Amino acid sequence: MTTDDDRHKDHGNQPAHDAVHLLALAAAMEQEGQYNIAKALRAGCDAILTRSAYSMNMPSDKPSLIEGLTRGIDVFERNEESRGLSRALQEGKQALIEDRLPFVENIPDPFVCRICGQACLETPSAPCPTCGAAPDTFRHVPAVYYLNEFEPMIALEKLIEAPTRLSSLLKGLDEEFLAKQPGEDRWSIRQFMTHIRDAGGVFNGRVKQFTIEENPVLTSQAVWEWARSDEAGPGGTLDILEDFRVSRAETVDELKRFSLKDWWREGQHDEFGTVTLKQQASYFAAHELTHIGQIGFLVSS
Repeated sequence: MTTDDDRHKDHGNQPAHDAVHLLALAAAMEQEGQYNIAKALRAGCDAILTRSAYSMNMPSDKPSLIEGLTRGIDVFERNEESRGLSRALQEGKQALIEDRLPFVENIPDPFVCRICGQACLETPSAPCPTCGAAPDTFRHVPAVYYLNEFEPMIALEKLIEAPTRLSSLLKGLDEEFLAKQPGEDRWSIRQFMTHIRDAGGVFNGRVKQFTIEENPVLTSQAVWEWARSDEAGPGGTLDILEDFRVSRAETVDELKRFSLKDWWREGQHDEFGTVTLKQQASYFAAHELTHIGQIGFLVSS
């Protein structure tokens, strides 16, 4: 007999059930050569899961994140196909407890078999032990989605446009509104601007490293923490924007001096491993686009 509680639990799991169905159907379609149908199904699966996760409004304070990692480790331990990833989460949990970033040497990029879901923490060199899929067909999961790259001139265009777009968004807004946080643990427009400026400064420094160094070592910076602690900083939000504009002009001048082939020069990032100048430019351009959208949402709210 199905009770009201059972129906409630089933309804709560509906997005997960729907996503699994769509993913299984996509795999079946691909076996029949129906790749365009499959791509729509995979997109729908991702949309359902992302929307469901977004609606959870997961808290980001440190105790909540540690608790979440503990639950994640338990999930991985209970599922054979992802058990190897529990070590990665253990490393991440310890780093979070110690207020530091785990580096790529501690948590290598994972790879997931696109057929059966078997996961591993090293580049596959043999067929999947579960389904026999070729190692080259495993899906690489990089540290950040921004590493999907723009072409060089497109990345440069987006980097050039960012200060102008921000100036247009902030025009006519008073400092009280710009500094107001929309909710607990949510950033104000000023904090977003501080973060964009500080991240832009990090990128400016890295571009200069690529200019003067062969295979430069790129050091991670705690730009998120800088933004959280900026409320007592000097100047207003428009001053922060002006700092960003000046820094970005320097960055663009440096980038314009590179030949096209130089955009594929490599550096060593302690958090992400080997990265190219092209990847770094794409990362920061996409990073800014994300926050520009968030600022626009706050302005229009």
